[in-house]
Amino acid sequence: MSKILHDISFSENPLSGKSASIFAEMEGRFASGHYKFGDLLSAGELAKEFGVSMQPVRSAIGQLRSLGYIRVEPQVGSRVISPTNAEIMDFFCLFGRMEGVLAGLAAERHGERQIDMLDAVAARVDACGGADRGLPENYARLVGEWHAVMRSLAQAPALAWRLRSFWSMSDFLLLQGAASFELEQTKIASRQRRAIRDAIEMRDAALAERLMYEHVRGKPVRSGIVSKKTGPEIGPEIGPEIRPDR
Repeated sequence: MSKILHDISFSENPLSGKSASIFAEMEGRFASGHYKFGDLLSAGELAKEFGVSMQPVRSAIGQLRSLGYIRVEPQVGSRVISPTNAEIMDFFCLFGRMEGVLAGLAAERHGERQIDMLDAVAARVDACGGADRGLPENYARLVGEWHAVMRSLAQAPALAWRLRSFWSMSDFLLLQGAASFELEQTKIASRQRRAIRDAIEMRDAALAERLMYEHVRGKPVRSGIVSKKTGPEIGPEIGPEIRPDR
């Protein structure tokens, strides 16, 4: 599961025993892009794979359904969601707002030397090679690490913990477009992260929050899961009408 962008190992798991283990494994599969939009999931086949009875598998599927990964179709079974462009954009608009709050807190609360942590990860992201098309696994992992470091600067573990399910859903959605990802998009994203980093260093919480919102909101277009025609109108640098005064 090396493609997972964010560490979801501490995600709250309301299940126990075998159901909990199966749920954790399947959530990790969603977050790593193992499952694709519209895939049909067979509880029977999963039970055989995990060597368990149907009940723990059904419990795990029920929890995944409650988190929005799966829908149940009568006479068919459990199927991975196939969200519309509007639904994807709605999710990332909300996710962007929440990540923006953490970026704003990072601007207000970061320690003097913690910016170096962001810079170190950013340098590794920029040095990550890749093909002209397709999302390199190492790049995806490092981007997730950058966001994790940013959240640590916010010094709001309770808030970050509450957003855990959004991180894995974000990874699942973004990796659906991995094959369409273009190298130029990594350059755009790097410039945006640099602008966010600068706003955090300047302790400009309002700017950091707005820039992070635009950065996250534009992820579906950059990853290729939403076309530019239906996605948000965002510029190549940091978003519409959002420019630091410097």
